[in-house]
Amino acid sequence: MLYIGIDVAKEKHDCCIIDDCGDLLTSFKIRNSLRGYEEMLQRVLTLSANKADIIFGLEDTGHYDNTLVNYLLRKHFQVRTVNPILTAQQKRSVTLRKTKTDSIDAKQLAHFLKNGVGFKPTTIIPQDALELKQLTRYRLNLIQKRTVEKTSVRRLVHIMMPELEQYMTNTASMTVCEMLYHYPSRAHIRKCHTKTLGKLLKVVSKGNYGELMARTIKNELRNSIGIDSEAGSYELKNTIQRIFQLTEEIKEIDKRLATLLQKTNSVVQTIPGIGVVVAATIIGEIGSTLRFKNPGQLLAYAGLSPTVYQSGKYINRRGKMEKRGSKYLRHALFLAARGAYLYCSEFRIYYDKKRSEGKHYYVALSHVAKKLIRVIYALEKTGQPYRPNMLTTTVS
Repeated sequence: MLYIGIDVAKEKHDCCIIDDCGDLLTSFKIRNSLRGYEEMLQRVLTLSANKADIIFGLEDTGHYDNTLVNYLLRKHFQVRTVNPILTAQQKRSVTLRKTKTDSIDAKQLAHFLKNGVGFKPTTIIPQDALELKQLTRYRLNLIQKRTVEKTSVRRLVHIMMPELEQYMTNTASMTVCEMLYHYPSRAHIRKCHTKTLGKLLKVVSKGNYGELMARTIKNELRNSIGIDSEAGSYELKNTIQRIFQLTEEIKEIDKRLATLLQKTNSVVQTIPGIGVVVAATIIGEIGSTLRFKNPGQLLAYAGLSPTVYQSGKYINRRGKMEKRGSKYLRHALFLAARGAYLYCSEFRIYYDKKRSEGKHYYVALSHVAKKLIRVIYALEKTGQPYRPNMLTTTVS
């Protein structure tokens, strides 16, 4: 058996090959390119032509290892990855010296791989799941950017026309943004006709506001304590324009997610309370249930498994969540848990049970999320849609 440890970097990778006895056979560097990958396989296959006797091991280093792992899997090699936290702990356990080079790391990875330290098999993730993962993460990034821009709008409104806050509590809502995009200062609002402003408000607020609100705003801004600023008006209008652009892009992503979700034939969305975006995030982050032997591993991947600490007679019975897995999956599961307990009677009963035990809202919600992930694992494994008795048949 050949054990090949690969220390992944941006432009080049260090490779080290050892045998069953742990003896070093060869070590070399390759470029992060197709030619480099082919050169590596040529060297490996000269040592053993049987792919079943070859195992590649590398750290899960975000996006840097994606192309290499994908290449090896499509060539039908065994590939195993390990969390860098585990390898760092293992390194500290075998030496006290602060010596680190890429070639040393590759050699240590090969030995850890041989000893089976924390490595797990890697499988090819369906392309649709990869697309969902990329799009949902991009969508979240756009939402975060839009939140920053909305905060800027609130700040500018508070400086230039603080009276608006008395009548429109959310001064970064789409209604206020539409109004301020057309009339980005007190002078603009005072000059516009009351009926014109009223019509605009009625359209963008879908009938919630109208001419009465327009007249109120104009009257209040006559004696405003706000500061008139051409620069502020310019910044306000351009900030709102970016909010509109981000909103349109998010809508376009939502359409793409709905289309991709149909291609996956996933049954996650059959659980009451789980919408398109949340379902797409869960499927994208999980990738394939084949990566996990049991729901406990999936629970750990989401960072929802509890920490355990016991020393002597002391046992911590109130361990907090690890929060070491995918933060995107964990966030989506909490959103799904909230939807499930609101729209599914079985999850609601389970949530109420935890609340009756004296647990805080978020603690009870985390229990629903844990239960939910076990249900999702069972659904994805069997391909069967959610049914009312799923919660009672799923092991806690």
